[in-house]
Amino acid sequence: MQGPYDRRVRYDRSSRVGYLNALTISVADTDGDLRYDRSFSPYFDGELSGVYDAAATQWTGSVLPA
Repeated sequence: MQGPYDRRVRYDRSSRVGYLNALTISVADTDGDLRYDRSFSPYFDGELSGVYDAAATQWTGSVLPA
């Protein structure tokens, strides 16, 4: 099931494998009616892939406390 919080491409239900090309990171109620009417979803593209590839080579330390 594809929901509003992700964008799957070429998803195969039988193998449960596919590509994720965006992920909703924030929502907002811009007209004040107490309902979300805007979402913010950066797309994963070649440029972002380059950023992830470069970052993957850099050790930034553990996210867990020592």
